[in-house]
Amino acid sequence: MIDMRALIKRHIKCYLRDRWAVFFSFLSVFIILMLFVFFLGSYFEDISQQAGIDEKLAAYIVYGWIFSGLLMVSSVTIPLGFLERMVEDQTTRAMHDFQITPLKRYKIVFSYLAAAVIITLFMNTLNLTIGLGILYLNSGEVVPLFNLIQVIIIMALIATMFSGFFFFLLSFFKSQNAHGTFATLIGTLIGFLGGLYVPIGALSQTIQNIINALPFMQAAALLRQAYMAEALDMAFGTNQAARDSYTSFYGVEITLFNQTLSSHVLWLILISLTILILTASIWRMRHLKIA
Repeated sequence: MIDMRALIKRHIKCYLRDRWAVFFSFLSVFIILMLFVFFLGSYFEDISQQAGIDEKLAAYIVYGWIFSGLLMVSSVTIPLGFLERMVEDQTTRAMHDFQITPLKRYKIVFSYLAAAVIITLFMNTLNLTIGLGILYLNSGEVVPLFNLIQVIIIMALIATMFSGFFFFLLSFFKSQNAHGTFATLIGTLIGFLGGLYVPIGALSQTIQNIINALPFMQAAALLRQAYMAEALDMAFGTNQAARDSYTSFYGVEITLFNQTLSSHVLWLILISLTILILTASIWRMRHLKIA
């Protein structure tokens, strides 16, 4: 007899067996990482000269900035790629076949959301581990345990938020082509929306306000604050003016309509959004037609 755990396991296995689906889920991460690989040398030098810090410490700051941003990117692209399975199961009527089982309809639908959160957390944990290894090899530094715990909690929060968001949105899609087009659009924009392609401080104030109002940048900022806390303390010490200038320009601290959003405010916004999105997803589960 099939149960919801078996369905969750089935969805995850189907995703992992499709190597191209996994690859495209990480494509934006690979692109951003390659861009930095080719330009990091001069980037380190510029930061060292501007901040008056040595190259190893500059590496600690920059790699921390990159990898914390990439955690946000993969928290978006992994559930988006994974939930193609839901769209495919609807178009091929596989979801209809699940109704033969004793499972209630909402449990069948919920299995996709639960599987999306699980696979996103699993993949992001690998992403975090690899990033920490590269960070250590290039800077000789290790992110403190307390900060890592914060990063993991934030990862869990935004994995749930973005999985719920894309579950709700993609439940209205009726074809895999529509999903592919949408995924390509998000994959193209996500590096920009997370302030990775261009530092947020290099944009006009109007564009900054638009991007900072979106959960992508807010999630990236919260991850950066936890991931980079020690690096920033080591680099700037008591020089608060220099620290504020750096964190504002590179999106570690974000400002919305001339008001800096503290970490407490960011937590409140993201938790509230997660609750709202999950509520909308529950509503959608009850109204989604499986046929």
